[in-house]
Amino acid sequence: MEKIVLRWGGLAGMLGGVIFIFSIVVLVGLAPPPATTTAFVMSYPDHRAAITLGDALYVAAVILWVPLFLALFRALRGTSLAPGLFGSGLAIMGLVSDSVGALPLLLSPGSRTSIMLLGRPP
Repeated sequence: MEKIVLRWGGLAGMLGGVIFIFSIVVLVGLAPPPATTTAFVMSYPDHRAAITLGDALYVAAVILWVPLFLALFRALRGTSLAPGLFGSGLAIMGLVSDSVGALPLLLSPGSRTSIMLLGRPP
């Protein structure tokens, strides 16, 4: 049973890494950042689909990293419980803080998310 958990955790981690890199490629390739803030706000409707796809891929990558961290805890649990628990907890807290810490930036006036939610540039 342990080999199955480790195998699926490793596969989820590798797939999450590939999806994360692909999300960067999508965001930079399909929606290149303009030089000025005004140009960024004005070009948002043209790049809405690419930005949404890139953000969705990033969320999928973060979700796939959770099984990886749990499998790493399972692998370290037998030999040394404290480092395994500390590392897994730190990794999960990092993912949560990355998600929660980005909310003020995403919802600040002029950000692409606030523009999407409000439907108009500030």
